[in-house]
Amino acid sequence: MDAPERLQLFLAKLPLWKRRLEANIYANFPMLEEVLVKDRDESDQTLPASLKPELCRYLDTLQYSFNGCFCTGDLKVETWIRNPFLTNIDCISVEDLAKDEFINLRTKEMLKNEFNSKNLGDLWCTQTQAYPRLVKRAMGALIPL
Repeated sequence: MDAPERLQLFLAKLPLWKRRLEANIYANFPMLEEVLVKDRDESDQTLPASLKPELCRYLDTLQYSFNGCFCTGDLKVETWIRNPFLTNIDCISVEDLAKDEFINLRTKEMLKNEFNSKNLGDLWCTQTQAYPRLVKRAMGALIPL
């Protein structure tokens, strides 16, 4: 799983964690749960009334802050950038001159192995001379991350 996927996963889980917190389910906060169990008797393992709204506000702020840092479109790296050898050539339109570069790149067996073993940013940087249009787009998608 790469960074954009992890961030999307985290953002998707925050509302769930908030709902669980509101329902006195602390499984996503093991240290908090441990403190509650340790400091309270078995019958009362809930947060103090003043603390729960604070934690919920914090989760809302966290969600808002992350959404403000990364727009959803920036997080979606096109499939051909991740691995052009697994992507259909029709992912790039016929009118786009980058399609020629894409077809050329897909015929390079040596590159196929590199895409499976190297960091995407490093790999695309090494291809600047051979595939400038593709590299420009790939780096444009990868650099914000």
